[in-house]
Amino acid sequence: MDKFDRLMTTFSGGSLDRWAYALWKHFPGDDRTPQGFADAHVRFQRNYDSDVLKLTPHGSFCTVDWGCEVGPVHPIYGSPSVLNSPIKNASDFELIEELDPMDGEFGLQLEGVRKVSNILSGNVPLMMTVFSPFMVASQLDPNILNHVYEAPSQIEEGLKVITRVMTEFGHTVLDAGTNGLFIASQHSVEGKLKNQEFLDFEAKYTLRLLNDLRPHTDFIVFHIHGNKPLFKYIADNYPIDAINWHSQHTSPTIRDALKIFNKGLFGGLDETETIRKGTPLAIKKQLQEVMLISNSRLLLAPGCVIPINAPEENLRMIVEVIKNSPPPIVR
Repeated sequence: MDKFDRLMTTFSGGSLDRWAYALWKHFPGDDRTPQGFADAHVRFQRNYDSDVLKLTPHGSFCTVDWGCEVGPVHPIYGSPSVLNSPIKNASDFELIEELDPMDGEFGLQLEGVRKVSNILSGNVPLMMTVFSPFMVASQLDPNILNHVYEAPSQIEEGLKVITRVMTEFGHTVLDAGTNGLFIASQHSVEGKLKNQEFLDFEAKYTLRLLNDLRPHTDFIVFHIHGNKPLFKYIADNYPIDAINWHSQHTSPTIRDALKIFNKGLFGGLDETETIRKGTPLAIKKQLQEVMLISNSRLLLAPGCVIPINAPEENLRMIVEVIKNSPPPIVR
């Protein structure tokens, strides 16, 4: 069974030759140029042999062409902060301009994707990270959670433009050789937006993005960042193949998630504690415990990016345990 078969079989819950898995992290510094982006991802894939390679651009890539500056890198997770956000008042959203996703910072990421595809295409499924429109808007406007209530119509004008640009960017990376997409959201959790505002600003524009891209991609994985994800809403309403969430730190449990969603799950690895601070023995124990309660619809993966200071021996233990364990059961 090759990696493509293993991934698609995981989405459907069929019989596997072994557990599917994926590891990913940021590559600060390397991720600022197309060649560095490509070299880092290819090297990481050859070291850890994931069944699907998540392409991880620097976390501010989608804001630079709208006027943000890339700030200092987080010392643990490797993602840069955003400086000089261009939105000061809600009315500024009406000034957001259309961008060509083949130019500027978007174009640099696209070229990096193309370089990875030229080297690895056919060997491993590739999925590029694309942020939900509201997540992009929140990076452009640090006060957006107040502005959605103060001036919703002005926010929507900006979101329409952002959605068109992010959708077009999704098409360009698919054309560049990506097989699937990893759509990330930081506002699909309880407590960030009230219910109606979640529907009007996060879900509405994310669905526009998903519905436009769905016919053109082999698969879509949706990442819910944060505690208390709106898991059931996403499972019931989004045209996706798998959900990735912080399964070791927040609800639902893997057992419950398997009941809620009848497609694939990405999770089971604790990136914030066990992978970063634990021993290889702790890694092995956690993996074995997860395998006991799950089935072939779980692709073993972190809940978010693996810390850049995670010990290499822990990552190698993950691969060793998975490749030497009995295949998952089919339920």
